Amino acid sequence: MQFSLRIVFVFVYLFIVMQLVSFCDNVALPMRNDNTACTYTKDIPLGHFWKSTGLSPPDSNNAYKYLLEPDEKFNLILIGALPHHGIRQVRIHWLLNLITYEESEKTYNFTNLDILLDLMQANNLRPGFELMGLPLNIKLEVIKKNIYNFWYELTEAISTRYISRYGYDEVQKWRFETMNEPDLKQYNFLNFTLQEYLEYFKACTHALHNVSVIYTSVTTKSDEKLRVVNAHDENELIPSLLEQAREATVTTSNAHVESRPRRKKVSSLRVGGPAGLFKRRERHPLCWGALDMCNRTACHLHYVSFHKKGGGSADQVLSEDLDMLDVLQKYDFTKGLPIANDEADILTNWSLNEEWRADVWYAALMSKVIVDHYKEIILKRNISIEVLSNDNAFMNYSPYYFTQRTLLARFQMNNTTPAHVQFIKKPVYIAMGLLSMLGDEFLPTDNYKIIDNDNLISYKLSDSNISVLYTKRTSKYSNVLTVLIVAVNDKAINNLKLKNKNIKAKNITLKVDVNNLLLKCNKFAKNKNVHDPSSYMITYALDNDQTNPYQIWKDHKSPDFPDKTLRNLLRKHEGPVREKVEYKTLKWNKNLQKLHSLKLNLSVKIPSIHLINICVDSTLNALPGEVVDLRGYYVTNNEVLLTWSDKKVRSRCVKTYEVEYQASENNTFERINTEDLILLSYQHDESNYSSDFGKKIEKMKNSMVFYRVRAVDYWDRPGTYSNIINSSNIIHL
Repeated sequence: MQFSLRIVFVFVYLFIVMQLVSFCDNVALPMRNDNTACTYTKDIPLGHFWKSTGLSPPDSNNAYKYLLEPDEKFNLILIGALPHHGIRQVRIHWLLNLITYEESEKTYNFTNLDILLDLMQANNLRPGFELMGLPLNIKLEVIKKNIYNFWYELTEAISTRYISRYGYDEVQKWRFETMNEPDLKQYNFLNFTLQEYLEYFKACTHALHNVSVIYTSVTTKSDEKLRVVNAHDENELIPSLLEQAREATVTTSNAHVESRPRRKKVSSLRVGGPAGLFKRRERHPLCWGALDMCNRTACHLHYVSFHKKGGGSADQVLSEDLDMLDVLQKYDFTKGLPIANDEADILTNWSLNEEWRADVWYAALMSKVIVDHYKEIILKRNISIEVLSNDNAFMNYSPYYFTQRTLLARFQMNNTTPAHVQFIKKPVYIAMGLLSMLGDEFLPTDNYKIIDNDNLISYKLSDSNISVLYTKRTSKYSNVLTVLIVAVNDKAINNLKLKNKNIKAKNITLKVDVNNLLLKCNKFAKNKNVHDPSSYMITYALDNDQTNPYQIWKDHKSPDFPDKTLRNLLRKHEGPVREKVEYKTLKWNKNLQKLHSLKLNLSVKIPSIHLINICVDSTLNALPGEVVDLRGYYVTNNEVLLTWSDKKVRSRCVKTYEVEYQASENNTFERINTEDLILLSYQHDESNYSSDFGKKIEKMKNSMVFYRVRAVDYWDRPGTYSNIINSSNIIHL
């Protein structure tokens, strides 16, 4: 009897399973991030290793004055206002000069450094923290007495302070680095000998390693995430553990290690070095000496950093880096370590007056360097890049408003009372915003074709002036394919005739295979009830005809103080231009059992950057999330810079942010940005309005005003509004 019942149970179970399978064959499966029904096709990871910039105060002895002045604050605020953390790190020289040593209390005063780092944190920026400079009031004889102990204790004090201030989870995402280009006299101001420099190097790396070990050892697991135990326990336990670690490290710091120690898989504080130029050994003994030492004894480096520039050529930046990789391969300790060229500039000397730095030539050359490094170093050599950074966060000075190595053009408006500053976004800044839209996976080159319609010959990408990066991002929030096309002649910037010759546009056809973008769902091909997915394909462009504020400024006789009308015109041409918007239903090819490819015809000028963003099927893309952290900063009494964060927006298919203004509590909000914008900032001048709306503003300029922002996606679906700010919330820098 029991046996018969078991047989019946088995048959009933099988019947139910068969019915479920049949049901799945004939009913549309939800096209969502449901791992039981659908899977993603994973391709090659694309880490956004280029999200970094850098600068140096002009006077290291007064670094705090420069870094904390309103102009620099505006500069950093705008750098932090790129979508998707377009720039995440700012590497700043002489940070230690912002610290003051209080002799009477034998303690460090971090007030100025706190102000700078708080500003960066508030604007989604992290420091590239160079252990470079010297706290004020420190006597040189104190350092020379015991170099190792001084730098160990200072590094320990810095790291523990900011772990306490921002949390270990945040600080372990920073990149610490030893002093910049130690073999140059302007940076080696302490006149380190080789032995003294190696003591400094060991002390910094050992301190950060030991702080990491201590903090990770006093953590507990909660919801699968590490957190520091409560502050009372930490304050009692951490100092004693750090003291023990310091004593143990001093004892063994000079011990010879025959083999490289096995790296622990912990979330350590990241430190790199030696940030050298690596010229001939006799000229640059310190950076070479650091490599030699790390090959003999544990340095606890997480990446190896160096500086190689291009001498006026994007191709030469890559060539120099490849040569450096050949050198590093001779050192056993570098195996498996990422590399960092955190000054990968096309030309040395930021302040040189170079016209190509003013327009899309610079933006395109920088983008080419990024694409080339990904393909040649990461893909071909399988070597990780920790960061590839340009040193272009400087602020220009008169009269070189556009032509120095900067992201923004600064106009110091000394003709007003009080004086104020105006910034215009250069194409290189906009390019960083477009690059942030790339996906997190690279798709192999056989997924697209580029055809020159003039002669019907396919480009050989390695020989052409066109570079392509084909990427995707698939998640429960977005299902997006993004293609970057960079057109630039690397040799043209030093050859005026060649530069002018290459302006002629080339017509190309881009074929895009969208099949590997879609979720792969069971029985998709056989399911008659599955609708044909739709797509929005939007093309953004930068070129010197449509997005060239520099040329417009020159056409208006290059004024030192551009008036409001000209500033509005310059901002209107900052870009990017939205060249094409195409809505298409993707048709299923029954014979090939896949979707038809998309085809896009483009007219590509040299120089130019095109970014094609393809969002597939609105049902796969979540509504835009909430805009958060809306902030306002007074530029003048009636001009406000607004910035916000997209960290909760989620969607990679944002058509525009709508900035809305309310002149009093009794009026409704009205949109004030007439042009669609995809960056995270907007400068509002109330006096721009001549309509009835403008008259309302004039009448109520002494009343409370309000701002709010929301995202709208390609399907015109709005997200949640941001926090509302009013006049009392707007900040005077």
